[in-house]
Amino acid sequence: MTFVDPKGLRNLDLSHPKLGLHKEVKTLETTLAGQAKAGEAPLVLNAFILSPTKFADLLNVGDPTKKTDLESRNVLFMEEGGSIYLKKLFAALA
Repeated sequence: MTFVDPKGLRNLDLSHPKLGLHKEVKTLETTLAGQAKAGEAPLVLNAFILSPTKFADLLNVGDPTKKTDLESRNVLFMEEGGSIYLKKLFAALA
């Protein structure tokens, strides 16, 4: 199961809880795995933010090297075009 949040990030800073959703769903995944019955297929949870906001338009980030940090938190920028951000999304699911 993959959650996708297609919202902008223009006014968020890097400490905003929304940017930690990818970790929260993995914690939930671990909890649910502990409750699974023997023989059940594992449930895999992921969360992504697909941002229509251009990276250059983010107000509270500043440093261009932060883009890599955001991508490590499953924040993908739609400005790159579907062939790029979707490729990144599916690579992260593999």
